[in-house]
Amino acid sequence: MALKTQKTGLWMVKYEPDESPEYSLVKIGFVTGITGIGGARDQIDTTHLESDEREYLGGFANPGAVNIGQNWDPAEVSHEELEEMYNSGVNMGWALGLSDGTSVPTLNASTGVLTFPPTRTFIKFDGYIADYPLNLDLNDAMRAPMVVQRSGRRAISRKSS
Repeated sequence: MALKTQKTGLWMVKYEPDESPEYSLVKIGFVTGITGIGGARDQIDTTHLESDEREYLGGFANPGAVNIGQNWDPAEVSHEELEEMYNSGVNMGWALGLSDGTSVPTLNASTGVLTFPPTRTFIKFDGYIADYPLNLDLNDAMRAPMVVQRSGRRAISRKSS
């Protein structure tokens, strides 16, 4: 059975070292699509003189860039906070809640650790906002196709049956 993308949610763990508490959970508004939560592995060449073709072992995984499309609105608080985090260049946690539930993640505001309820599937990854351009095309809505460069492994917290 396929899972619909409708009702998918995206959250960012915002880090502000000069604030108390230092961490807050921000729901990102007006997301239109998310692609690239993957990344290819390096190839380790093990070819030798008796080989008929090149031979490889899988090496390190290279976390890819996550492309997040959104309709941009200057009045949307989460878009203002994305701009702040883009300017800071700080790695932060991200949580993608799939459409198999409606519950939201919780955050320990002192440590920045996310907890996921068992009633929804979540994909967690860390990364920094590598690009946050504003696109203004003729006869279109304003768009902000953000790029988050992943750092480290993604983790999937599956919904309990």
